[in-house]
Amino acid sequence: MGTYVLPHTRSDGVIQEGGVNPPLRRVGFMPTALHHSSTPSLQYSNTPIGAKPLVRFPLTAMILKAMLLLPFAYLLGSVPWGVILTRIFSDADVRASGSKNIGAYNVFRVAGKRLGLMTLGGDLLKGAIPVLVGISWLGVSDWKGEMLVCLVALSAFAGHLFPVFLGFKGGKGVATAAGCFLVISPFVFLVCVLVYVLVLCCWGHSSAGSLSASAILPGAIWLATHSVPITGCALIMALLIFVRHADNIKRLLEGTEH
Repeated sequence: MGTYVLPHTRSDGVIQEGGVNPPLRRVGFMPTALHHSSTPSLQYSNTPIGAKPLVRFPLTAMILKAMLLLPFAYLLGSVPWGVILTRIFSDADVRASGSKNIGAYNVFRVAGKRLGLMTLGGDLLKGAIPVLVGISWLGVSDWKGEMLVCLVALSAFAGHLFPVFLGFKGGKGVATAAGCFLVISPFVFLVCVLVYVLVLCCWGHSSAGSLSASAILPGAIWLATHSVPITGCALIMALLIFVRHADNIKRLLEGTEH
């Protein structure tokens, strides 16, 4: 008849079958001041002799990944789709025509509906792709992950506002910000699009629609996520969009916006 051997539980809670614990690794002396003893005592690790200690660097790995993603997001955000598409498929120069903005709405007015929609899609993807990669790589299970993903989103947004390929003279950032929040909160994205369309239909000014959607963005994000980092990111983007629309705001107040 066989013999049943009781398992033995180590001090760290790990159950060892057969009642035998492997010898512990001596890693050094515990300082007297911390040990509250007149003589130093040996400090032991729970790692068995012959086994490599398990070292975890989750935050360091996240930071390293973020350091790779930030320049990627900025460079992708710097790609001026409005300029590229109009140069390839038309004779128009969006930086010298209409509102002289490289964004989708000016491309729509200067070069037509097709190129305008293509520019809108490209600008949306400039924000959506880095954020999507950031969430996949970094995760958003805690505030640290949310903070790093928000930094990636802001990098893409900054790339559109200050593109390295155009001498740091870019657009107003509405579509790129929309692309970021399309991934972060599709519901809030749809709410902002609805506000934009309603204001555009009622007043006929794209700038008024963009400003209205930007104004509700931080509050809507807070109600949807209750995340301080994400709400802060939305607030920064909204403020920068308002700064970029300073001339439009002046013309709207004067009644001369077109």
